[in-house]
Amino acid sequence: MVYNIERARHFGYTRITDITKATFYVKRRMAWRVNVVSWKAIQSIVTVTLASGGASFFCLFFINRCDGKNGLKDVGRVFVGMFSVALNFSPCYPRYVRSRLSGRVLLAFWAIGAFLLSSYFQSLLTTSVGIGQKSDSDDTPEKLGPKLRARNVLVCADLGSYVGKMLSQCTAPSQFMRDLRAAIDYTTPSGAFVDTPNWCVGKVSRGTHVLVTYSGLEECRPGFREQFERGEPRFDTQLVTVLATRTSSIRRLFGSLVGRLVETGWLEDVCDPPVYSNICYHNLREPPVMFRLESKLLALLCLAGFLAASLVLCLEILLARTRR
Repeated sequence: MVYNIERARHFGYTRITDITKATFYVKRRMAWRVNVVSWKAIQSIVTVTLASGGASFFCLFFINRCDGKNGLKDVGRVFVGMFSVALNFSPCYPRYVRSRLSGRVLLAFWAIGAFLLSSYFQSLLTTSVGIGQKSDSDDTPEKLGPKLRARNVLVCADLGSYVGKMLSQCTAPSQFMRDLRAAIDYTTPSGAFVDTPNWCVGKVSRGTHVLVTYSGLEECRPGFREQFERGEPRFDTQLVTVLATRTSSIRRLFGSLVGRLVETGWLEDVCDPPVYSNICYHNLREPPVMFRLESKLLALLCLAGFLAASLVLCLEILLARTRR
């Protein structure tokens, strides 16, 4: 403790945030839902397809004009052949397109772009269209708040956590915390606050209670993740303060060490298993995502195909004129 200002000048404070974040756990419920393709995904496919088709159209137009033919001649047959490549069918191009080197370069780039488009569309159908299970738990304050106000769900708070101390002191900085506090007042005092979360596990599994404690509890207890759902977002943060002299190297080294651990991400992925410690660092891992279509790379690929076909076409024109 620092008793006077003169003594306080010799001390410094190192405060570390985001060590333990308060959260709540509810019973996990799964529901069958039908997934559909979003309009944004369809719009991206149509946009990229039209852009690549437009670049190919200009290349074919230049090929026809350089041959002294109508620029729109056999365009329909060429596009049918291109889409047959995308669908892995046997292509049927006009003869002059296959005979010219510029046409072959253009078709090669189109085949690569068609492979990317077909892979993206197949991945989109696999991940978005179908029937699957999704979480239907009350894992957000918006879902849990009305049930707390209706007293359909009671609260079981962990006194060993920071949020438990806040609730026991009637500190309610948000509406969700006020709902928790009101539910605790409705519950008997002996059942609202507990010294260990083990007493609440059975009640939470029956869906009658919500456990308010520190985040990362599922990392410390095997099998906890399969039965319970962690609420998001984590609504509070525990603060840790280290008091040391300003000239002490321990304070500087400790702050540097914690900063490096947080930067590397190692601090968020370590769990302290002893039961007497209520500090558990947890790193939420993102679920696997589908094959992503990089529209910029595909646009660059189409542009490279257009430039390569144009360059080869110019060389063919120069060779044809020199032969004359």
